[in-house]
Amino acid sequence: MICCQKPWFQLGLLPCTAIAFLFFPFCCHASNTWQWNSNPVIGNALKAHGMTDTETTKEEEGLIINPCLEYPIFHGKSALWSLPDSCHEMIQRELSSLSSSSSSSDDDNDVGKKKKKEKVALLLMLAGYGDAAHDVLLGTTLDNLQEAEYAATHRGQTNWAGEHPLSDLDDVLHSLIHRIYEGSTHGEGGYTGYENAQYWCAGGPKKYEAPIAAAKAEWNNYEATTPTTGVLLLAKVYQELCQLALKNTPICVSRGIIAQAPTAEAAPTIDKTSTVTKPQQAKESDQHKRSRRGVSHSIIAGGGKFRDVFVPEGCWDPIAFCQLLLENDEEMKKNGGKEDTTTNTNHRRLLLQQELEYLTEKELELLAKHLLLSSSSF
Repeated sequence: MICCQKPWFQLGLLPCTAIAFLFFPFCCHASNTWQWNSNPVIGNALKAHGMTDTETTKEEEGLIINPCLEYPIFHGKSALWSLPDSCHEMIQRELSSLSSSSSSSDDDNDVGKKKKKEKVALLLMLAGYGDAAHDVLLGTTLDNLQEAEYAATHRGQTNWAGEHPLSDLDDVLHSLIHRIYEGSTHGEGGYTGYENAQYWCAGGPKKYEAPIAAAKAEWNNYEATTPTTGVLLLAKVYQELCQLALKNTPICVSRGIIAQAPTAEAAPTIDKTSTVTKPQQAKESDQHKRSRRGVSHSIIAGGGKFRDVFVPEGCWDPIAFCQLLLENDEEMKKNGGKEDTTTNTNHRRLLLQQELEYLTEKELELLAKHLLLSSSSF
């Protein structure tokens, strides 16, 4: 498997990630079918990079994107093969300087290469090519397809993960791909897309103490003492998303998508995705951590283990957002995928569904705006 850094090799739930996909259906619930490609900002970003023939299909509701990840690379064929010509041309333009021997260092010489990879992955994700975006994030290019496919089908026999490390921005995009294109469907390591999204949003095997989306300019607990431009741009994205949420999505805000300090200090909390009871932050031994205000969550940490991450008060909480999406998926399944507005409760759930869709579209719009279209973008 080419996408995993070392902790993923130790998840242990299944001997091979590819086997997991034989047992779980390749479909995601309706709440993960977003209509973001009709968004003018995203459309302009795609057009500006020559992305004119995307995978979107026309339905009565408008342009939608098939959200399912199928991981063809695990069967020996990268998703890059099936992309249209405009995507191949874009990839060739942006990744021509990359090679299969990408350095694992964080030297300045590698910054440009990382930015190009991140840019291509974001464009592919926005255009509806989740598998291709996933392949690119993890180091696959048009120049190293055979090497990548060999690594994907000979897990543990190559040093692919070490030679193609992930940046902080890679981790955030990786998280979004699993969340949007996989959702409550089981995938890598036998975990759901939401669980994998929570893992990667906090740095994956780097095990950051807070989600990268909650980064602020003065923070230095990421991959460099001075946060990279990508992380600073992400901080802008999620600060603006918080403002939009406060203005337009009262239900989601009341459910914690912007972290708030708990009212009962020592009460136990239950993580909805793992059903593992964890103590509140007040039980932490470190005095500094006890003094901070925010929310703790339990997320997967590899090897069948869990770990706690902390979202500071007032910051976007991607873990709580995943939990809300999961809850919405489960309610939709109970109703057979139909929206029932006959009761106040069901009407409120429909409003929640609309808010989740709105925030997902705005998140992607802001990523396109700041990472692809602004003067400080890639």
